[in-house]
Amino acid sequence: VGELLAIARQQLNDDEAVLEFDSELVVAMHCPDCEGQEAIFRRMARLYDDAATCPNCGGRREMELTHRITGREAWLDKSLASIDVPALSIIRARTGRERAYLELTGDKESFLQFESR
Repeated sequence: VGELLAIARQQLNDDEAVLEFDSELVVAMHCPDCEGQEAIFRRMARLYDDAATCPNCGGRREMELTHRITGREAWLDKSLASIDVPALSIIRARTGRERAYLELTGDKESFLQFESR
């Protein structure tokens, strides 16, 4: 994640550039009843309703969400795959009015394999 942010900042020539995803990322879930906390790192659309149930006490957990990477996150060393960013995605980088779109094609060969007959 941090490497992609560095690339975006270099392309936009701005150390304050941010990355923006097209969907909400559930970073963690917190239970207000038992104070339990769990790192999630999955897109909200891919979670089922029962994910909000605390595995410790059965209470309803609250989600910590983001759709933006600012560079202040404690998890910048994570891979894009580990935070549920799909292969071949396009990630928007933004600073002020400037935008850049970063296409994640580094692993495209492993996805686009055709057999010749």
